Amino acid sequence: MIAFIHARWDFAALFLVLSVAAATIFVAALLLPNTSAQRS
Repeated sequence: MIAFIHARWDFAALFLVLSVAAATIFVAALLLPNTSAQRS
């Protein structure tokens, strides 16, 4: 997919797509529940 975007569009479009994907993954990781075990 990266090669297809780079071949069809320019590098700026590829960078934009990768930036949006990275931001989406970052937000999804922030929304994960906190599952750290707290043992006393």
